[in-house]
Order: sequence, then C-alpha cells, then structure tokens
Amino acid sequence: MPPRLQAVGGPLTGATIPLAEPEISVGRDDANALTLSDPSVSPCHCVLTTSNDVVAIRDLDRANPSFVNGLPAGDRPLQDGDQIQIGTSIFVVSLTESGVAAPAGEVATVNERPAATASMLTMGREDVFAGRAFDLFGIVIEESHAPGQPHLDQHKP
Repeated sequence: MPPRLQAVGGPLTGATIPLAEPEISVGRDDANALTLSDPSVSPCHCVLTTSNDVVAIRDLDRANPSFVNGLPAGDRPLQDGDQIQIGTSIFVVSLTESGVAAPAGEVATVNERPAATASMLTMGREDVFAGRAFDLFGIVIEESHAPGQPHLDQHKP
C-alpha cells in the first residue's frame, strides 16, 4: 500500500489520500493534484514528494507556511504519524501498512483544535518611549522608572 494522508481535520475530514505519485501539489487552485477549498490555503501551497519510500514536504509560500507537528514545514522528510497542517486542514502521515501496528512510541496523537489565531496589542508611541510593557489585556505589567520613583506593579494605561 502506498504512503497516504489521513484527513483528521478540515473540509476533507475522514478522507484518505494515497501518495502514489512522485509529486503531489497541494493548494487552493484547481490545477493542484490535491485542491483544498480553504481561503487560508495559498493557490500553490506545498508539494508532497515520494521517492525511494521517503515522503517529503516542501513549502511553496514562505508567507503562508504549512506546519509539521506544529513547526513550519520548510523542506523536510516526513515520518509515520507526523501531523501536517495546511490552512485549517490537518492530516496524519501513514507510511505503514494498514492493520500493522506502529512500534511503541510512534503512535500519532491528534489534538483537534482550531488553528492558532493572531492576537495584536497596539501600543502608542508614548508607551514605547515611556518603557511600558503590556500584557495581552492591555494592562501595564512593567514600567521603567527613574531611581527613587515608586514602581507601579499594575495599572490601566
């Protein structure tokens, strides 16, 4: 049986994608071998290659990377049980024959959770120059102060 991807999250959840071709392009564009209808996927997002029983992933858009086990994919070989995130889709790489148990310690655990969302903290110029550091709720958590001046642990800006 050829290597395959098991879709465990996203629009293709439950699907099995065989990696039978030497190169499989993945992206939002219909010209790709694997098309993902997801606005967070680049038109030409990444390529999966299979050569001599080695499966690898190569990102095509550095500004919008794929992730392998939570880290940017770049250009790397894949191992059995690796978790790939492309946009909101999550796949598990399967290199072993179906029905054959993977050795202990190599079983994939998939934690389904939404893709990380970016959070933004806006600081005014006066806050930067005043040496203030804020937490995620906009509360001052550290403020530079002159010697002899009282230090405020926490206050609203």
